[in-house]
Amino acid sequence: MNAKSNAVEDLEVKEDEELKQLTEEQELEEPKEQKIKHEEQEPEESDELTQTSTELANHQAEIYENNEATNYQTAGNAESSYNDYVKERHPEVNMHEISILDDLRILRNRVAYEGFFVEPSYLDRNELFFKQLIQKLKNLIIKKLK
Repeated sequence: MNAKSNAVEDLEVKEDEELKQLTEEQELEEPKEQKIKHEEQEPEESDELTQTSTELANHQAEIYENNEATNYQTAGNAESSYNDYVKERHPEVNMHEISILDDLRILRNRVAYEGFFVEPSYLDRNELFFKQLIQKLKNLIIKKLK
């Protein structure tokens, strides 16, 4: 039984080696044009990242449009100062939400100024929270306007 087992293992190893060799030969024979096509297919992921970054920037822009509606004015780093303002004046906005606002500010700046791409999974994981935060800020504005 052991001899059969060893023979099967030897056969599997030999098949793996032959497959590896065939793959290497195909890669060597593959024309450069096909290699270029394979390399050019990667931008689909880049397009998805661009779309995700744009969606994230749109969420962030909506948050800061809501901030402008509160008529809060500041000099210098307006977004950071606004987060401090929200922290002091609106205790219903918890520290986690303020931290997310600050993270979004930093991410938006990286996307806008450095060409940074946000992974689609980041938006997938946080989209509901972003929308809830936007709604919470809108409610604060409505409450303030009454």
